[in-house]
Amino acid sequence: MRVMWWLAEYPPDPGGIATFAAVTQAALVDRGVELDLLVVARGDSDSTDGATRITRRPILESVLANDVAGIARWVPFVAAYKRDVSPDAYHLHLSDASPLLHLMTRTTSPAPLILTLHNEMFKVVSRTDPDSLFGRVLDMSTVITTVSVVAAEGLLAHRPDLADRVVVVPNGVPIGTAPIPPPLESRILMAGRLVPVKGVDRVLRAMPEVLARVPGATLTIAGDGPEAPSLGRLAESLGVEDAVTWLGHIDRASVRSAMDQHRIVVMASRREGMPMAALEAAERGRCLVASAVGGMRGVVVPEHTGLLVDEPSADDDPGPLAGAMVRALVEPGLAERMGDAARVHVEGHFAVERTASLYEDVYRAVSVGARRPRVSVIMPVWNGERHVRFAIDSVLAQTFDDLELIVVDDGSTDSTLRVLDAIDDPRIVIVPQPHRGKAASRNAGLALARGNLIAHLDHDDLWPTDRLTHLVGVLDARPDLDACFGAVVHFKDPDAPANSVVRTEPELARTPTVGLVRVEAHRRVGPFRDLDYGDGLDWAMRSVVMGLPLEQTDQVVLHRRVHATNSSHSHPFALEKGRVAILKAALDLRRELS
Repeated sequence: MRVMWWLAEYPPDPGGIATFAAVTQAALVDRGVELDLLVVARGDSDSTDGATRITRRPILESVLANDVAGIARWVPFVAAYKRDVSPDAYHLHLSDASPLLHLMTRTTSPAPLILTLHNEMFKVVSRTDPDSLFGRVLDMSTVITTVSVVAAEGLLAHRPDLADRVVVVPNGVPIGTAPIPPPLESRILMAGRLVPVKGVDRVLRAMPEVLARVPGATLTIAGDGPEAPSLGRLAESLGVEDAVTWLGHIDRASVRSAMDQHRIVVMASRREGMPMAALEAAERGRCLVASAVGGMRGVVVPEHTGLLVDEPSADDDPGPLAGAMVRALVEPGLAERMGDAARVHVEGHFAVERTASLYEDVYRAVSVGARRPRVSVIMPVWNGERHVRFAIDSVLAQTFDDLELIVVDDGSTDSTLRVLDAIDDPRIVIVPQPHRGKAASRNAGLALARGNLIAHLDHDDLWPTDRLTHLVGVLDARPDLDACFGAVVHFKDPDAPANSVVRTEPELARTPTVGLVRVEAHRRVGPFRDLDYGDGLDWAMRSVVMGLPLEQTDQVVLHRRVHATNSSHSHPFALEKGRVAILKAALDLRRELS
């Protein structure tokens, strides 16, 4: 599989995206993915990094300068490069770089486009309409990945219609040897570019209070950038220059070594996507004091792996940041305890192998050359350790076996992932996601689905073995149909409430878990909406309003489990509230279509 990356920076360039690119490309190459990198922001050279070809051209300079003639001069080069690479997919890493050249050469060596948003808030978010440059790229993208839940929610607030293309793929770091214990001395490290967004000035403004409460504390700043002179003057004006050491730009190995030599790491950023320095600090077992922005809220578990400081007030009052830094330095055992927890957290959620595995799943899903199963089964699961294995076994036991099973783990906190990892079957794709809810999990599964027929199964229900054979047979015999639905029966789990109503007679239904839908029709109806209850019923109502051609059969295709944690038992009022919202949305859609 060959993938062409568009990105703005790569080592030795400074910056988090460069660090991300280096570690992620190495992990992907280890998995057999062939990469060609077009670095568009700096330099003019051709080189290799292991098996990866790296081509640097100063394309972005013309784009940012609105130099129309300069942009036009790059078009023949980009077209020739794309013809030479002829990739299975394009992967555009969007930070501040413009996708204009890809749009201008989109008919050259056409292939599916993956778009990755690296920032928490991107400047073009206000121009997501289809006629804008960014809107056109969004609409061209087969899959859109974001590095954090915040970035995904920011995008979908403007373009909810794209929900079934969005997958959260957090950045990852290599997991090295066990970290050494933090030193007892009150040494603070800040690592990052010296630019306004990184909030180095906030850290400096907090230092007078830190020094007043922790005499002898020191701050080391690893990084360089255009703000270096003004930050130096700020340190002098605050009277903290003797406590501050400026390392300038150092390579990533030196950054990790510096983390080993400091007690805590501080990052007071004003905006973040998924900060590599924060992940590296956690990997080195260091307590992180950070502002609560963007992906930082996924890296730092408050009061467990680090301390988060409220962002809106950070510029006006350095006191909360200073207080958190002091607490991390002097509270007995806190830095050690949180550092140990941070290491465990990053091993479980942010290892680069996990990031590479998710990207490989994305590439496989969109690649034009890959073999595709006929049916994609999508199963969301959250804390389903008791039931998920039974649901999976019922899919793998199908008499129709040309399928893939996409299991989307919605940030489970129990042993669900360990249960999933223990299953060895090439038809299973495991997609770990941060917790976003069942609708988002279904949509992430849809984004990665390769089949031309879509089926859904909840993690606590079961399929009869002939379910797919029956439904596929109906659709094969009736090409005029977009969907086929069957019947459901209920069965009672031992832990079900005593007053549970169990309908043992087959009941006809038209919700996604009781049917099979052609992928084109599924996408026409649209993604699942995030509701307190009834995302499947909501989708079914929209399909009816849109007049989806379907057939209803009376064959049982789903065994629904009744147990203590069913949403109808654990959230009884959400049921009625959800039905009202679904009915209103269906009526609104009918008026819109009429």
